[in-house]
Amino acid sequence: MSMRLVTAIVAARNAELYIADAIGSVLDQTHSNTEVVVVDHCSTDTTVELVNSIRDERIRLTKLGVHAQSWKLGAVRNFGIARARGAYIAVCDADDIRYRTSFEVEAEYLDTHPDVAIVGSQYDELDPDGRVIENPSAETLWQCTGFRVEGEYRNERDWRRGLAGSPSSVLREIYRTSRGPFSCPLAPTTTMYRRTAFCEVGGYKEDVSHFTDAWLHRSLAASFDLALLPDVLA
Repeated sequence: MSMRLVTAIVAARNAELYIADAIGSVLDQTHSNTEVVVVDHCSTDTTVELVNSIRDERIRLTKLGVHAQSWKLGAVRNFGIARARGAYIAVCDADDIRYRTSFEVEAEYLDTHPDVAIVGSQYDELDPDGRVIENPSAETLWQCTGFRVEGEYRNERDWRRGLAGSPSSVLREIYRTSRGPFSCPLAPTTTMYRRTAFCEVGGYKEDVSHFTDAWLHRSLAASFDLALLPDVLA
């Protein structure tokens, strides 16, 4: 098992519905050398209270002040990662969960593939009750979230499953040439990357509102190898 410290970065804003489950999934990892950096982005619900109610010394919570109200996701994550101690950074959004072996599998992969800067995995899509959606579609999306798709439904989950195990050169080419929905082969909240590589490319762009992760992945792909595992880990 890898002994590297993994920092889970959790950016949260009004995330009271799911953040306890998200953090719980990180604390329950089989990779025990883990810390959790939670950055609260000016929440007005009970997010902060819920995080503080989880008594675990591995959690560090920072609350951003009103000066950060207009910050975009990239700036919030950069703020948290600047406070990370881990050699590896795991992205853990406040409304997602990591399955128990996620950090173990990805940290070991980075340990044994020194040329790879970022690794991602496959994932399940869950309904509000935590049940796996077997056949995602525009209809199931509407049933689970109330969001109606205008135009063609994009099944990015199955697209990524089809890319599992692709050579780094194929993944890098997609990042280099593609724009829009199918431009990010590594699902953001499944990823783990080297903090040194993250710093080398300058971190997240702080002035973009969309495709925040794709911009980072594209920067990493310009200089490093990347990997997409077949394992369903989130």
